[in-house]
Amino acid sequence: MILKEAYIENFGKLHKEEIVFRPGINVICGGNEAGKTTFAEFLSAMLFGLEPKRGRSQKNDAYRRYEPWNAASYYCGSLRFEIEDRPFVLKRNFYHKEKTAELKNEADGEQLSVEFGDLSMLLGELGRSAYENTWCIGQTGAVTGEELAGILREYLSNLENTGEADISLLLAQKNLEQRGKEIRREKKALLEEKESRVEKLRVEEQLLTGDMEKLEEQTGHEAIRHDLKIQALMREEHETGQKKRSGWQIWMAVLCGVAAVSHLFLFGKYAVAAWCTVEMLFLFFLFFAVFTGRRQHQKQVAVLEQQKAEMQRHQALKQTFAEQRTDKELRRDNVREAIREAMQKGSAEAEIEKKEQALLLAQQILGESSGGMSGEAKEKLYASASGILSEITGGRYVSLKFDDAMRIVLSDSKKEIPVEALSRGTIEQVYLAVRIAIAAVLSDEPMFYSFDEAFAFYDEDRLAAVLAYLGRQPQQSLIFTCTTREEDILKKNDIPYHRIVLHTGGGS
Repeated sequence: MILKEAYIENFGKLHKEEIVFRPGINVICGGNEAGKTTFAEFLSAMLFGLEPKRGRSQKNDAYRRYEPWNAASYYCGSLRFEIEDRPFVLKRNFYHKEKTAELKNEADGEQLSVEFGDLSMLLGELGRSAYENTWCIGQTGAVTGEELAGILREYLSNLENTGEADISLLLAQKNLEQRGKEIRREKKALLEEKESRVEKLRVEEQLLTGDMEKLEEQTGHEAIRHDLKIQALMREEHETGQKKRSGWQIWMAVLCGVAAVSHLFLFGKYAVAAWCTVEMLFLFFLFFAVFTGRRQHQKQVAVLEQQKAEMQRHQALKQTFAEQRTDKELRRDNVREAIREAMQKGSAEAEIEKKEQALLLAQQILGESSGGMSGEAKEKLYASASGILSEITGGRYVSLKFDDAMRIVLSDSKKEIPVEALSRGTIEQVYLAVRIAIAAVLSDEPMFYSFDEAFAFYDEDRLAAVLAYLGRQPQQSLIFTCTTREEDILKKNDIPYHRIVLHTGGGS
């Protein structure tokens, strides 16, 4: 594949950016945060697509990291390239609601289908992971020489076990270790959440028990108050009855006295007048007695009504207390059942345990599968890597191989040297040689090399040797850099290159 032109409508910080490539070495330069890494990601997205991730993967989601903030529907671009001298143009809209991918052969106008695998066929069935693990080479960062040697051992072991370099055994082991930490954190968080839930339920249980005890206490107080009230009303009723009876006795005595006096007058001098007077007094006292008796009766009725109302009020309050207590007792029983269920092993805990068991099994299988490699693939890779290493080290190291323990061993003209004994710069050269060799061995269709700040640990002589080697290759090389160091060495050694400048500000 030879890249010809890229147009970026919107991708991260890059907007309406048009970039023209040339065969050979292309130096993409710009200061820190100029968009170099964004551009490298754009090329990968154009070739292999870009989908939004879900769940936990969102935190490392390239789709959302480069999605335009204010023009999501213009999240798109195009790429022109040649494969076997045939020109193609690829256009993509990455916006997930309007996702499209168009591929056309510009020589004859034939429309090809990305969806049905035409692009994958043109790329020799190369996948994203294989592309990023071979043709894309970045700075190894702060890894030690031993760790870097481990990365190389992993590549060779990978060829034996998977037939390609898109699964990193060393990285897989680290991922498993990291996953183990995550599972332990999940388990701890789950147990803490469980303890917190049980504690809240226990507090609720205690509150409900306290409410029930208060209701019992209130019921007892109400019963005492009711008994006292009823007793008082009964005494009042009794006293009213007594007064009623006492009143009648008094008035009866008065009437008897009046009758006796009347008798004297009946036979006396003033009999007629006395009789009339007696009748009037009799009627008066009779009316008064009836009136007084009626008032006493009304009082007695009122007391009985109070007794009845008190009984009704007491029964209603007693019923209310009983209903409240039944409700709280039911809720307490439910809380106790919830506590018992919470204390048992739930599906989440069972799932965590399954994950732990699966992790242990994966680590066991990974350990068993990371043995040495043999066969034609190994010899082909050794020969390719040795040739590249000899070129970029000026013939100082002529052979690269792995021993039975999967340790990297280099040979100069006199002896064999374990890679761990070499300088950091030489190990970087070995790393580069193996990556380039793997790309050549595994890829049916040669791609372009992408170096993102990959030469930070190279001295001038080593960098000059690598650039000279890249300049002799038929594949394009894209060198992303924030300094003029590579350009200075290219000019100094008369190595042809094409300069591309990114001016966009912001974070790359």
